[in-house]
Amino acid sequence: MTAVATPVTRAATRVGGMRTALVMFETRRLLRSPALWVAAVAVFALRTFYTWGWLPDLTTETINTAGTALLLTAVVMVQANLAATRDQRHGLPETLGAVPVAAEVRTLAAAVATAAVGAALSGLVMGLHLLIHSLAGPVVGRFDPYEPLGAVTATALAAVLGVAIGRWLPWLVAGPLAVFAFALVVLFTGTGEAGGWWFLVIAQHMPEWGDRPSGSHLVYLLAMTVLVVAVALLRHGPRPLRVGAAVAALAVALPAGIVTASRAPVLPWTLPRHEQAAVPNHLGEHVCEKRDAVTYCAYPGYTAWVPIWEEIMRPVVAAVPPAAAGRIPVVRQETLRDNRTPAVGRTVSTWMVWPSGYAGPHRALLAGTAAATVVGMRSSGLRWGQNRVCDARNQARTVVALWLAGQKEPLLSPGSHVHWLAQGATRDISSQLGEAQYGSSELGYARRLLEQPGARERIWAGWDTLVRPGTTLAEALPLLGLREEFPIEAPRGTTCR
Repeated sequence: MTAVATPVTRAATRVGGMRTALVMFETRRLLRSPALWVAAVAVFALRTFYTWGWLPDLTTETINTAGTALLLTAVVMVQANLAATRDQRHGLPETLGAVPVAAEVRTLAAAVATAAVGAALSGLVMGLHLLIHSLAGPVVGRFDPYEPLGAVTATALAAVLGVAIGRWLPWLVAGPLAVFAFALVVLFTGTGEAGGWWFLVIAQHMPEWGDRPSGSHLVYLLAMTVLVVAVALLRHGPRPLRVGAAVAALAVALPAGIVTASRAPVLPWTLPRHEQAAVPNHLGEHVCEKRDAVTYCAYPGYTAWVPIWEEIMRPVVAAVPPAAAGRIPVVRQETLRDNRTPAVGRTVSTWMVWPSGYAGPHRALLAGTAAATVVGMRSSGLRWGQNRVCDARNQARTVVALWLAGQKEPLLSPGSHVHWLAQGATRDISSQLGEAQYGSSELGYARRLLEQPGARERIWAGWDTLVRPGTTLAEALPLLGLREEFPIEAPRGTTCR
């Protein structure tokens, strides 16, 4: 039997068609917005700039990319707000009065279109960047799919929030003020210590803090998106479906938010000083393996970088005489928290970030601190708050250390103040040998040794004398087969012992 279309079904069909047409109209209008595409390109360009030259760590890169994508989220929020307040501008209220489409239909269309376009574009930009960056070299860390999904949902939530603000506060200034407030929330809750898990995205994290409650936070964001859409529609009057959707969404969002906040990582600086040391390092125990004469210790999930460290250490180790093999240090990966504690034994540091290129301060410093340790200097690397800088000028072992470090890596000029980045912290270093400072004469003689054949045999033959702290440059030159060429500088600070 053929169904007979009644006036009610025909009206429902027309309304459904109008809703679809309005959604498509809003979608096309949003996709034609230059601001949206400029923001998308800016997000991709910024992430490319920040990660250029660094190996991928997916533990933090998904979070950092989500944080940068907030720029696109803010633009989507403004565009959604403009779409929702369009009804109130340029005489449109009178014009729209003759259109057979209710205001709530226009609200729903704007919410659906801006949320869908914003989420899709955010996901595209983040996914493309993560894919390309993952090809930069050995990938380490743990990929958490809930992190980028949460960022995509946050963009959708910001879009419908812009629509809701436009309906309840139809002023042009309301949208920019909302974006400003949104930026302040992100700024002051960047690590979640100020209730940030109840908002959109927590854009900062360090691997040793532990896993984030990203799954429950995603559920919270999805429920909040439904809640905000219902609130926007309630501006046009209460209806059973709208009220029911709002209540159901709130019933999901509230417990999801509580679970998320309760499972958030404990941030050491939020605790009293005497309790900070008790916070565990959630990376786990080091995984150590011996390759040739060197033991490498990396955190679980970071062992893919060991071959890179081995590549740096291999020329240094090959230049060490067999009798001094016991001086070769352990290469140990450290977090910033590890790096603030005194070094134990013969250990040099690698870090939670690493460059993808074949030259750079990270590589040079690893080779240099290893070489300094081999010749007897206490150089464990770059240690925040624990540096005991000493002056190694006019010491024969300084030249030997620089010669070892320069077997493959470039030698850094003294006082070059290389800008150092390690897991979000920056500082300058002035010595490739860690805490040991050297001058232009030591660097010059080391470069002469690297140019001369037979330097290894002469250094090995006079090793014991050359690495003795009291042996001066003048005493070492005959053993090294060098003539006096560079003016010898006297130590300017505490002499390295």
